[in-house]
Amino acid sequence: MEAETKKITLLIVAALVVVTLVFAVIFYFRSSGGSENNETNETTVTPNALEQRAAPTVVEEVAPEQLVQQQTPPEDSKEAQLKRVSIDFAARFGTYSSDAQAENLKQLLPQLSGDLKQWAEKNIAAAVTVSADSFTAVTTVALSAKIISQSTSKAMVEVSTQRTYVNGTDARVVYETATLSLVKSGSWQVESVTWAPRAQ
Repeated sequence: MEAETKKITLLIVAALVVVTLVFAVIFYFRSSGGSENNETNETTVTPNALEQRAAPTVVEEVAPEQLVQQQTPPEDSKEAQLKRVSIDFAARFGTYSSDAQAENLKQLLPQLSGDLKQWAEKNIAAAVTVSADSFTAVTTVALSAKIISQSTSKAMVEVSTQRTYVNGTDARVVYETATLSLVKSGSWQVESVTWAPRAQ
């Protein structure tokens, strides 16, 4: 009888120990899992982060006509190119001195055409053999260009200039208009130039 009572007591104690261990394990895993979840779910919110969340994104609206103005060049590129060529040519063609031996014409030969090119070649040849008695020079500054007419192969452009004439020690400034007749042969070439006092 005593042996059976001891067995029952041992079984009860063993069962209590097992149940206690099971509860301890369950409690341990629940508490550790909960703390991990808490750590995972917790987010530190700083004042700056709140401001960034609260600040709306500002999108600047651009009117359609402003887009057109931004995309359209201020002047047609063909006209702008023709004006640039004319201004550069008038300034270089109209600037020379007795000491330079027609250097301006030598540099401009590739841009000349027809009778003007033949005239320039003769002047270059003559300048090599002629020596001036006194120093003379003309300095030309191109101020602006105006297209009189333009087609795919021909154009006429007026270039307003300021020219300084020097003869020895004397100098005078005049305002003249160079009228250029140009032909298109791959690039623009000048076939004639006339100078006239600029109209006031």
